[in-house]
Amino acid sequence: MVRTALTFLRRHRVDLQSRLRRDAQDWAEVHRRLMADSPVRVIVDIGAHHGRLSRAYHRVFPEARVYAFEPAPASFQHLRRNLGREPWAELVQAAAGAHDGEARLFVSQRNDQMSNSAFPFADGEAAAVGVQSVRLDTFCRDRSIEHVDCLKIDVEGFELAVLEGARGLLERGAVDVIMAEARTEPICSGAATLGSLSRFMDDAGYTLFGLYSVQWRDDLMMDFFDTIWVSAARFKRYFGRDPRRSPTATSPAPSLGAAEHPDSAACRTRP
Repeated sequence: MVRTALTFLRRHRVDLQSRLRRDAQDWAEVHRRLMADSPVRVIVDIGAHHGRLSRAYHRVFPEARVYAFEPAPASFQHLRRNLGREPWAELVQAAAGAHDGEARLFVSQRNDQMSNSAFPFADGEAAAVGVQSVRLDTFCRDRSIEHVDCLKIDVEGFELAVLEGARGLLERGAVDVIMAEARTEPICSGAATLGSLSRFMDDAGYTLFGLYSVQWRDDLMMDFFDTIWVSAARFKRYFGRDPRRSPTATSPAPSLGAAEHPDSAACRTRP
């Protein structure tokens, strides 16, 4: 599995050993550089929890409106206390998924700092609650949002369902930059991995830009991390070439560098 992961990283030209730069390892700085030539007006934060990343996005792009999605009732109350009075934030108590309607969310019974998930917890210490679910395509259509500058997804293995619900946006290239959490191995049957996420994003015309905030297991294998993907149009504006064309010696160098899930599946979640 380690060899497979390294092969994947080489194929996508992700080098974890050379050109180590602090700016290249900072997801916020990467977003700022990628979007430097365009006004950022719309940011969607899926799995906002208590709002830490929503606020971080606001610091990078203070003119943008941030739509913060959080379905878990207790987490949403924290989110409301933290961001409810901020004029730049719109709080959405719903899950983003592949279907509109109602969904089931497993909420940790230990404490609100634990991750909630659309998948059951392996230890059984979670209560299933009904939450509203909305496709991003539907949400953006209803609010006349034609373009999303930055999309962040942190949903504990449910990333593919979120992306499936945004397929219309993705097929139009209407999302510039996507930051999604990924894992090298699935947390349970049906959960997304770096491999399945890559296949979906490749089909949608998005290119892997890099890995960030890498967490390692005790056996030294990569566990989970943030991935950043860019649309073909954003890639071309940043690099000056089509993403499917290999770079050449004369190419200008950028400033920075290089569905469904079974209800019976139990999975582990991180603190």
